[in-house]
Amino acid sequence: MGFLNPLLLISALSVGVLILIYLSARSRSTVEVSSLLLFEEAQIAVSKARFLKLDLLFWLETSALAALSLGLAGLYLKMAPAPTGHRRHALVFDVAAGMGAHEGSRTRLDEAKAQALGMVGSAPPGERFAVVSFAAQAEVQRYFTADLGAVRAAIKALRPFDVATAPAALAAALMRVRDADRIDLFASRLPPGAGALDKLDSARLHFHRIGTAQDNAAITGLDPGIPRVSPGHCAVRNLSPHPVLANVEISLNGRGIDRVAMILEPHAQGNLKFGPLPTGGVVQALIGTPDALLADNLRYAYAGGSRSLKGLVISPDPAVREDLARVLRAVDPGSIVVAGSADQMTPAAVAKALGGAGQPDIAIVHDSVADAISASAKLFIFSPPGGQFPVKATLPASQMDDRTDLGPLTRPLLLGPTRSLSLPEWMDPVAHGTAPHQSGLLTLAAAGISAHGPEAVIAFDIRGHRLLDPDMLDTLVLTIDLVKMLTGPRDVHVVSTGAYVTIPAGAPARVIAPDGSVLQVAPGYGGLIRFRPLYAGRYQVSIGPRHETIYANYFDAAESELSVSSTAESGTPLSQVIDLDSGVRARRIQPLTAALVMLAMAALLVESAVLLRRALRGGASLV
Repeated sequence: MGFLNPLLLISALSVGVLILIYLSARSRSTVEVSSLLLFEEAQIAVSKARFLKLDLLFWLETSALAALSLGLAGLYLKMAPAPTGHRRHALVFDVAAGMGAHEGSRTRLDEAKAQALGMVGSAPPGERFAVVSFAAQAEVQRYFTADLGAVRAAIKALRPFDVATAPAALAAALMRVRDADRIDLFASRLPPGAGALDKLDSARLHFHRIGTAQDNAAITGLDPGIPRVSPGHCAVRNLSPHPVLANVEISLNGRGIDRVAMILEPHAQGNLKFGPLPTGGVVQALIGTPDALLADNLRYAYAGGSRSLKGLVISPDPAVREDLARVLRAVDPGSIVVAGSADQMTPAAVAKALGGAGQPDIAIVHDSVADAISASAKLFIFSPPGGQFPVKATLPASQMDDRTDLGPLTRPLLLGPTRSLSLPEWMDPVAHGTAPHQSGLLTLAAAGISAHGPEAVIAFDIRGHRLLDPDMLDTLVLTIDLVKMLTGPRDVHVVSTGAYVTIPAGAPARVIAPDGSVLQVAPGYGGLIRFRPLYAGRYQVSIGPRHETIYANYFDAAESELSVSSTAESGTPLSQVIDLDSGVRARRIQPLTAALVMLAMAALLVESAVLLRRALRGGASLV
């Protein structure tokens, strides 16, 4: 129930006007007496005076005015959907990496598709189907249609992506089909917050748990080390309740350099040490032992070459300059680092310090404005007002909760002063967090490629040796990762699946995916192309005569653990977001204006009949 125009309820004041009319009529009542019986005493009946005479006419007029007032305000009722004559049936599929796990000769998604095709084949004539998929985001493959051929084609075309399931994507998928008469959800597991979906609205929502528990080993990390200086490390994790054998091969630029066979205990992790590498290039780690999920058996990393990194550090704090110089030396022990404050680091001073050997490979600018400094890449830390990015607020503290490439931190990391920045569209978040008295997520680190080259920003302050504090190791790792990304080669990119890749391009790009499919991407804002690698492996990008290579890595602890047991609940229950318990189908709005007007007319007609009857019985004086 509701009102289309609640402001018109002010017309209900007409009932008050009616009461005033009755009160006024009561105060001016008259008594007729005979003129021949002057001054004669007569006994009159004693009656109790009433302040307001509420007779049948009053209630009829009040009912008419109330009905007209409600009609003007647009009173309506929420009714059940009008019957369509044919049932609407929604088929919702999880297409995240876990559904690509092999069980025998086919995948879990193949099993879900077979069940759905059986439902389509046994459907009664006229039943309409919708096909919706979700992983990192929801996508409607086919909306409600009675064309069963098109529905079958949409189901058969589904493919699993090498990304994790997002709870928001499942919520969006169910919202797309919330007016369905029946919803069949196919997934190997439900994401956090959705564990109770199969217990709600069981008349329409049916959860089909697909697959059985499978053994799986995954490469969770790969550090190439420093060529000819320090060895590299590869982390392999057993995500199953049984021991597994993993044959791990390490290769550099396509040539094998190490091979190790290891037996991993249930839910244990093994570390493989290799190198130092003889030279720089693309390092690949591969689990050769077949298991259920192939996407997390491959991982790439890039090892820098033999050139010495030329770095520039600008900060008003000498201790910060020393810490950042150590970070650059950790990335490249042979690097040349020039440090100073913003007023010291003029272009002439920088050129002199570097011996006129061209511009720096990277400039790290902390709490300073250095617009005149030119560098191949720039990292801004705790950018001040008037700097590269507009500052919305300076917060006394914040905490880091997750990284977009690594997932949630094992524990939130408390940080010091933090800037809330307005970041440009071409920058993608790298780390998120929260702050006291601030709603929503706070972007603590971001990176991207502008027209001037690669740029990154860290929003929190690093004073007080926060980079070297053992209890704040995540800040050091984040800074090193950003420096490696900014100083890496321009034609080789190592990214996570599902993350956007941004490449400067003055013409449309031709992208060849790992499975051989071809994608055409047109340049957008700022002459940049952006796309999301959804499969692990090697992507080849051609932009005219220029060629670039993208290596996409996949790993997600929850998605790669191929059990089918329910996960622990966390966060807001998804059922509250989707409102499944009261019915997912859209309600029909039924205005009552016509009925209320007819009710008011009926009340007025009854009043007219009562007045006519009184006039016929006692004359016009009783009306």
